[in-house]
Amino acid sequence: METNTILKRIRIDFNVTEKIQRFVYLYVIVSKDIHLIDTGVAGTETIVEEYLKSIGRDISEVKSILLTHSHPDHIGSASRIKELSGCTVYACEAEKSWIENIDQQFAERPIPNFYTLLNKSVNIDKTLKDNDILTLEEDVTIKVIDTKGHSAGSLSFLWIEQGDLFTGDSIPAPGDVPIYVSAKDSIETLRKLLALDSVKGYLPAWDDMDDQETGRNKIIESLDHLLLINDTVKNIIADSGHIDTDEIYAQVCAALNMQNPLFMFKASVMANITEARGKAPVYFVVNTLIPDVSKRKQYDEYILKVKPIVESYGGKYIVRSEKITALWDSWKPDRINIIQFPSKEQIYKWLDSPEYKEIAGLRINSVETDAIIIEDV
Repeated sequence: METNTILKRIRIDFNVTEKIQRFVYLYVIVSKDIHLIDTGVAGTETIVEEYLKSIGRDISEVKSILLTHSHPDHIGSASRIKELSGCTVYACEAEKSWIENIDQQFAERPIPNFYTLLNKSVNIDKTLKDNDILTLEEDVTIKVIDTKGHSAGSLSFLWIEQGDLFTGDSIPAPGDVPIYVSAKDSIETLRKLLALDSVKGYLPAWDDMDDQETGRNKIIESLDHLLLINDTVKNIIADSGHIDTDEIYAQVCAALNMQNPLFMFKASVMANITEARGKAPVYFVVNTLIPDVSKRKQYDEYILKVKPIVESYGGKYIVRSEKITALWDSWKPDRINIIQFPSKEQIYKWLDSPEYKEIAGLRINSVETDAIIIEDV
């Protein structure tokens, strides 16, 4: 596949550690305006600026940055390029907090050399979702495709006029270690990409550009590899029961003949293990005091009305009792509720639902409550 004359691929080499060298590709669409797909690591703006000067253009002409996801090697110079050009930054909602607060990203995904690769947050101007259409300028129309799996909100961008698909890291490069936060989502993403019939070329962030046939073959190869890893994890769990996750990981590496794989592969296998075993439920625990018995009727009305709402959001009452024996004077609840939910997100959805807010005043005006969420039980 020949690269279009107004499309430039730039390779950025960097070190994760002294011994681990990696690279990433960003793409520059040069037309009436200039548009970037990802921005490499910190300092990449200098390389972009030099390239643009070499063709008689200037970095101040950059109008758009489209971020495939939030990892340091993709957003590293976004802030600086935005400062130099005043461009619009597009990215997914799911990873907004990691892009706009890199300290949070490091706290939740600490990797070596993080602040060398990414040293400044950048504000997103417009968030994107699956099937959004961006008309950046005439003949540069982009369709947004949700390709999560490698990260929580990974996006791919289809340049409609050219048929080029910028895939970021959503397609694991054959022969490389697959990195993902969800095996299930990564597998679904690869199947989704295979179903696209309008793609003429695949432009990933860490592999060669490929024509339609070669790109599809690589997707199939990657899909087979992810399915093999997933099946291997499931078989080990089925055969060995609840063994330690480190032991499962060691057995997976042995079964796949992977000796000393990149450290991030362990996080990928942990995702397989979590999904194979099923996500552990979370518990909403409420401690209730009834200081004014004259308001008991109001509270009883709340008890009657809240149960079906809780259950509609996946809640299951484990404990719902006022038969309580206090062992210490410092804690004497009149009522305890323990409700099991499939996820913390479902608890928040329940509490924020219009039907719950409609009855919440019955509780607030009649009793005193304290509540906590318990995870990893």
